[in-house]
Amino acid sequence: MKELAGTIKIAEADEGVFDYQGDIPATPAQMRIYTAQSMNSDITTYNVPYIFKVAELDVERLQKAIDQMIERHDILRTWFKNNDGQI
Repeated sequence: MKELAGTIKIAEADEGVFDYQGDIPATPAQMRIYTAQSMNSDITTYNVPYIFKVAELDVERLQKAIDQMIERHDILRTWFKNNDGQI
């Protein structure tokens, strides 16, 4: 059990920072989603809209929380570019 705990601690300490150079091709799963969405942009299969009312909003705290989420999760900093049908 101690060995597993040590392994987890090491994995948590790893920043996992990658320096990507140039274009990275989309995975087959990403291409399927992109193609399906391109064929019918009215379908929101991969977008789940949700609305809720907020009585009082601290805009500064919200912005800080969003910035922290973006910093923590690579996918929130990812964007796709269409080059002649290839993303």
